[in-house]
Amino acid sequence: MKEIDELVATLEIVSDAVNEKNSEKGFEAVTVFLVQYMDVFGHSPEIVTKTMPILEQLKDFIRSGAYDDAYPIVLALLAKLRSASKLSEE
Repeated sequence: MKEIDELVATLEIVSDAVNEKNSEKGFEAVTVFLVQYMDVFGHSPEIVTKTMPILEQLKDFIRSGAYDDAYPIVLALLAKLRSASKLSEE
């Protein structure tokens, strides 16, 4: 499995957790995603400053039970990573 596909799989768990309104499962999956994301894309300031605020906001929404606010972020991240996965296959 490609690294990007692993990120997509983890985000799908986040999506399931948001749909189930399961903050524990969602928070844990976002934390795993964050570690995986950093492993794939690195720790450069450029990556961190663009991505970390979004992921922190997602974690905060899930932790506080704001699932309607979390869901669009999850969908956007899934769309972006699925697109990147398809591009890497070409």
